[in-house]
Amino acid sequence: MNDSLVQPPRIGKLARHRRRTLLFPMDPLGRKNFGSIPPDLVQKRISLLFSEVRVLPECLAAGPAVGAPTAAMVTEVLAHAGVERILVIGSCGAFAGRAAPGDILLVQSAWTACGVTAHYFGGQEEFTAPGDVGTRAESALREAGFAPRSIAVVTTDAPFRETSDFLEKYHRRDVSAVEMEIAGVYAVAHHRGISAAAVVIAADTVGAAGWEYRKGFLTYGRRMHQLLPVLWNLEF
Repeated sequence: MNDSLVQPPRIGKLARHRRRTLLFPMDPLGRKNFGSIPPDLVQKRISLLFSEVRVLPECLAAGPAVGAPTAAMVTEVLAHAGVERILVIGSCGAFAGRAAPGDILLVQSAWTACGVTAHYFGGQEEFTAPGDVGTRAESALREAGFAPRSIAVVTTDAPFRETSDFLEKYHRRDVSAVEMEIAGVYAVAHHRGISAAAVVIAADTVGAAGWEYRKGFLTYGRRMHQLLPVLWNLEF
């Protein structure tokens, strides 16, 4: 039950076949104005002030939504508009020894090290992917020749506070990577009763030896360049 006095803005009714959304925290290839989404596919743009929704032939694409609070706001707006299925497409930092740059990772659960989730489920630390979007996305990706691996991540809202204690804590919880949005999206999805999942590509590595990102981002870019053409018709 939503007992908030403040409700998300309406963005209009959505056709049944468009009630699923690809949610990009940021442009997957780092281009300006989300240039990685083919402009010939965009049929309409809906401004959310803090983000934008693009109407594509078979689904919606939303972003940017950097950080759990913004990702939660966008998820709220989408759910309020009738979106029933959300697939987050983003990047993550691999924990050394648990994943490597270029790995395609399906997020089964997200531990929260961010503030937004407590407003939905106070005291809950782990959020599983609700519904069957993850299963459907995995099957579709495997049919397209990719090999996603299921993992747990931790969602942080302080990206420059990944201390040794932080790493040790989440290593003990069998976490493989860190990112900034997924626990927020999963919390809202559970609250709103919709289905959500996340597919992320490892872009850098953090471990006891420090942070390594130079080679990783190049590997990430190549892998994302391969993945993007598949997404526009992905069955999730």
